[in-house]
This record gives sequence, structure tokens and C-alpha cells, in this order.
Amino acid sequence: MNPYIDVVGQGQPMILVHGSFATTSTWKGMVKQLAEHHLCILVKLPGHGGSPDITDTSNANVETELAIIEQAWRDYANGEPVHLVGHSFGGVVALALALKGSVPIRQLTLFEPVAAWLLPQVEDHFAYQQVMDFVADYQDALERNEPRAAGRVVDFWGVQGSFATLPEHIQDSLAPLIPHNLRHWKICQNVPWGVREIRQLAMPVQLICGGDSNPVTHRIAEHIARLAPNGSKQQVAGASHMLVTSHANECVAAMMAD
Repeated sequence: MNPYIDVVGQGQPMILVHGSFATTSTWKGMVKQLAEHHLCILVKLPGHGGSPDITDTSNANVETELAIIEQAWRDYANGEPVHLVGHSFGGVVALALALKGSVPIRQLTLFEPVAAWLLPQVEDHFAYQQVMDFVADYQDALERNEPRAAGRVVDFWGVQGSFATLPEHIQDSLAPLIPHNLRHWKICQNVPWGVREIRQLAMPVQLICGGDSNPVTHRIAEHIARLAPNGSKQQVAGASHMLVTSHANECVAAMMAD
């Protein structure tokens, strides 16, 4: 049994990758519908949801996550092309896998991928500086041992004050994942592919954002949708960064639309 994978449903294979500070429960509402017609292969990021810890602590590399998904495809997809879905940092991982080209993908759906590495490549220096300023403030807060510094991440990508609305036990649960989140930030800035590879993607590429999310997420999504030959961008009204949880029905409808 693969400790990084949960499998639900039957039908066409779909691989779903959750984001930083999260678990496969991110997809709970969506999987209730998707599993009726899809074999949902839910990937647990290293160190999340009880999965084994990271192995590349000295040199953060997205290949750690890609190897997990590649093995999951071999074990569960019966050689079929998959619908690959990622949220937030999981969207960065999903996009990286598509750009690597090691797994056949029939459709790629990215919910607010935090692909900061793309911004300087497309000369969107304003958005990139906003991300870098945030990362600097976040790291400073960690150095000052700010209580619940993880809330800065939640509030940056979503609506300001989002973290305060979470139940207290969830707020507290994020602190142990901060080292993983910092590793994710390193990966977000150092994916070894770029504009040229995005322009070569053959599959449909959907970008889906919450209407109330940080404008930077929309800028990233718009760049990817513009560069991918079959790219498109949609918006879920009234949703923020955690749209896949808060607006599960709308997200399923968006990703399954023709």
C-alpha cells in the first residue's frame, strides 16, 4: 500500500494534489461527486496527512513530489491518461509534472497555482515583487517567533482575515507544517521548466480562481492560460483561495465544463 496515496471511486483516472498546510480532505466535497465516474487518486504531499516526511531537506526539489505521482500513475491508472488536478502548491506540482511530460495527461486543471517562478519569466515584475515582499515578511515573522505566523500565508493568498475565521484547532495545526511550507516556497521559485514548455502543452489546461482571491493568483493563472495553446481561465464568484473546499459544487461544475 502506498502511504502517499488514497484511492476513491471508479472510472476514468483522476489524480488530485492538495496544497501546502492541507491534506487530502481538501477534496472531500468534490470527491463525493467526482468518484461517481472517476477513480480519484488522492496524493498526500510528504509530511502531510500522516504521510512519510520529506527526504530532500538539504536541497528542495519538486522531483520528490513528481516521483510520488509517477508511481501512483503506474500503480493505479492502468496506463491510461489522467485528468490531473492541483490546488495552490499542488497546482505548482501538477503543472511541473505536465511540463516534465513523464505521465500522459488528458486534461490539466489548476486551482490557483502559486507558480511564482513564472512571474519574472513573463516580466510581471510588479506581481513578483508582491510575492517576494510577502515571503520576506513571513520569514521575518518566523524569526521573531510570531504566534501563528502561518496565518500570514492564509491571509496573503485569500481574503485578509481568513485565518482568524478558522477554528482554533485548525489554526494551531498549521504550525508544525511551517518547515514544509518554507520548502514549498523554495520549490515555487525554482521549477526547472518555463514559458517554452508551457507553450508546448497539448492538453486542455484549465485555470480556476476564486473571485475574492489575491489578484496575484489571477495574474499567475492568466499568464498560464495565455501561454498554453489550449488554456482557459474561469472564476468562481464569492470564493477565495480555499475555493475547492468552500465552493466544492461550483468547482466541480467548472472543471467538468466542456
